[in-house]
Amino acid sequence: MTTTGSQDSDPATWNLDQWADDVHELCQVLGITKPIVLGWSFGGTVAMNYAARHPGHPAKLILQSTVARWDRDLIVEGFRAEGGEEAAMAAKALLPVRAGRLRGLRALRPSDPRHRGRAALRAPPLLYRRVVPDPGAVIVTYLAADERRRLIIDAAIEVIAAEGLARATTRRIAERAHAPLGTIHYCFRSKNEMNMLILERARATMETAFADLDPGDGFEATLRSIVTTYWRWVRDHLGLHLALMELTLWVIRNRKSVVPQPDNGNIWAVVNGPLGGGLIQDNLAAAVRKDGAEPAVPIPDLARFLIHRMDGLVLELAETNDEAGCERQAGLLADTLVHLSTRG
Repeated sequence: MTTTGSQDSDPATWNLDQWADDVHELCQVLGITKPIVLGWSFGGTVAMNYAARHPGHPAKLILQSTVARWDRDLIVEGFRAEGGEEAAMAAKALLPVRAGRLRGLRALRPSDPRHRGRAALRAPPLLYRRVVPDPGAVIVTYLAADERRRLIIDAAIEVIAAEGLARATTRRIAERAHAPLGTIHYCFRSKNEMNMLILERARATMETAFADLDPGDGFEATLRSIVTTYWRWVRDHLGLHLALMELTLWVIRNRKSVVPQPDNGNIWAVVNGPLGGGLIQDNLAAAVRKDGAEPAVPIPDLARFLIHRMDGLVLELAETNDEAGCERQAGLLADTLVHLSTRG
């Protein structure tokens, strides 16, 4: 059900209780038992009141784009989270405060002398003061859009890491996130966008892991610290790294549609560069400036060598779950990189 605000009946009947009873009576007249009632927008408020007045009548109640009680500030903040300050100001202008709400709505409609009589319609109260147990109900807590995206990306990483990218359908991800399927389509323009945001998540976690690295300690100390820090990042986010390996293959297979044209299909620039390449090179370059001596191997080659060896360590850790053994391998890698870069 939905409402349009256009009624030809007596204004005295324009109230939630009457409309709730009308729904019940309509079903009685049509011989409908145990209806599944969809309440949309203000129709949702009517549907909730109908269910409260006739609790044994509906089989299910579906509520969409509605609220049990008006919260102007919450709505404005939702617009701000989605579209920024300009969207928030537009929503605030459109949604007047309680005292002036009906005046604002009248200003948006063609002149109609009956509108004045409708001022007797008061804002609905809180309809439900207790929760009626329903094992089939799906309750979706309000979350800001950014927070909901974060939870869905968390779920996507878990599914991709455990089951592979091919099985990471939007339905499977929604199940893992305990969210309606439609939420994914609301939060992301496409599955490709969600995949690219997983890469962005990885970049952010790596920047956090490397935040305390100090290239002022000199080249060798910095190189060893980079290897140690990278290994700990892998250890602490193994699921993320398994998902990254799947997504890297996805980028390679779909480079024409995924990789921006200015990069000419350069996968390194899209994936490995942001995920460590640039960060490692910047720290090594700063350490070289501190020491005043160039390494025997160019810094970009050292960064690539390190990252690709770490990819192998991801697989070893996933296969063996032997953190101590993998840490020894990381130590050997650090020794090798120091030897290669200081030889001659």
